[in-house]
Amino acid sequence: MEVTHQPYRTVPLDSKTSTRLLTLHYGSGEDAIKCSLTTVDLEKKPRYNALSYCWGSPDNAKQLLLDEHFVDVRENLWSALWHLRLPHDNRILWVDALCINQSDFLERNHQVGLMSTIYSKAVEVIVWLGPASEDSDVGMKWLERIHRDKSPTPEESQAVTKLCEREYWDRMWVLQEFGLADDMTVHCGSKCVCWTAFAVFCTWIDQTYISKTFYTAVHSVIDYRINQLRGMLYNNTLLALLAAFNDRKCVDPRDTVFALLGMASDCRNLDPQQSALIADYSQTLFSVYMNV
Repeated sequence: MEVTHQPYRTVPLDSKTSTRLLTLHYGSGEDAIKCSLTTVDLEKKPRYNALSYCWGSPDNAKQLLLDEHFVDVRENLWSALWHLRLPHDNRILWVDALCINQSDFLERNHQVGLMSTIYSKAVEVIVWLGPASEDSDVGMKWLERIHRDKSPTPEESQAVTKLCEREYWDRMWVLQEFGLADDMTVHCGSKCVCWTAFAVFCTWIDQTYISKTFYTAVHSVIDYRINQLRGMLYNNTLLALLAAFNDRKCVDPRDTVFALLGMASDCRNLDPQQSALIADYSQTLFSVYMNV
């Protein structure tokens, strides 16, 4: 992700509960993607949607306009914004790669510490599985009617299985983003469905149809969200979460711990001045694990 400091100089974060929101300006077709940033205080309950997605490969970066500055973003994010923008109205989003100055370690530490609040307070979390593939529309269309049609054709079943095998599902950060959302839709290309469609699919899909790795990954995300909604996870400690989800993927291995802090019952309301258990990217991996 190549975003210079320049776009952030006019939108500083001026309180402990401040974050930035991204205005995705309206457009369509070949129009350039244009965005702008504003600073908000989360305590004032701003209305926004939060994007949950996989950063993806740094290859084939694409450009967009951020506060009149051209910036490079990874292809998967560019594709998400291209599909999510509206033809006649702006859209307010929280997107980690653009709302956080990734080059500023202190800001990054602080904002990562707010992410559980950001995702839980969003009007809606938008899950982006990625651009459409050859048969993804077939799978998404069947998921739209899964509550009244539990008899997919072999083609439909295979298409949904492929959606469940996308790399989004085995990310560590997905647990927090998917699990803490108040409301959520799942998008792939131009199609979207309610998250409950995947929950229904996962209750009866035979494991023989999907690789063991992704079967486990999708089920654990869905189960975590359902148990969270039922109030069954209030006493989940950090060590318990680490033991349960140690096989999930992170680009930065320190995120194996940092991504769980907002979910762990014994890490709530920690004082950053007194606790070593906070997101701090200046720490070595050894130090992070020693502090657990």
